[in-house]
Amino acid sequence: MHVDEIIQKRLDDGVSNATINRLLQKLRAVLNKAHKEWEVKYDPPYIKLLKEPKK
Repeated sequence: MHVDEIIQKRLDDGVSNATINRLLQKLRAVLNKAHKEWEVKYDPPYIKLLKEPKK
């Protein structure tokens, strides 16, 4: 499953952009850790976050 598919599935489920962004941030952190600390041989993808309403 690609990141775009995950985002679309969560949007279809009615989840807010803020909730999706928290998921994307965790995914990005795991991929960066795999690259830096676990020496996984790939460049982690750029994951763009969704826009959130200003408070």
